[in-house]
Amino acid sequence: MSAKAEEIMTEKEKLVGKALDKDQKPFDLAFDLVLNQLEEEGCSESEEGWFCPETIEGAGHLITERVPLILEVLYEEDYLERKVNLGVPHYRLKE
Repeated sequence: MSAKAEEIMTEKEKLVGKALDKDQKPFDLAFDLVLNQLEEEGCSESEEGWFCPETIEGAGHLITERVPLILEVLYEEDYLERKVNLGVPHYRLKE
């Protein structure tokens, strides 16, 4: 390994932290988008109140690619119900 690569490896934790800090804003925007969508009428292809991540429009790629991860975390933390309809996961807030 070159001296420069070794230097980078010793700084790995700090560099990963900086990369995560830069990624914070798209995650914040995606989180807000998810909450707004969960409170709206839901997916037109599903029962009322269910949100389909594939229906998100008007958000950039950096935001929409984070939506499934946010939904999965909210589901794992028991904030959401999930069902699969036509092979696509749908979510809604638990009452």
